Amino acid sequence: MKVGERREADVLLVHSPEEEQAFMIQGFGISRRLVMYNDFILVGPAHDPAQVKGLKTVSVAFKAIARTGALFLSRGDNSSLSGTFCLLGIQGISFKNKKAGPFPTLPEDVF
Repeated sequence: MKVGERREADVLLVHSPEEEQAFMIQGFGISRRLVMYNDFILVGPAHDPAQVKGLKTVSVAFKAIARTGALFLSRGDNSSLSGTFCLLGIQGISFKNKKAGPFPTLPEDVF
């Protein structure tokens, strides 16, 4: 988005709705189109320590992970996951967060 702020691009393809809206409000863009959305896929051990299997929303599942203190792995790439928590109404929670890196090795007993 910095490239767009410097007026060095004709089209930007980005995925950070809050930052995109600020970009537009600041007058850096003339037309914004939604082309992406988030799908959350939770993968965990078969014994399901946070008991998230079968929960209907990712918001409820993330709250259960935080409440139980179950380990939560992330890519560790500063993606917009924390912003997504705010969008989902999940505020003030903390995870035992471990950076998994780009290609984590998952245990054999994932469900």
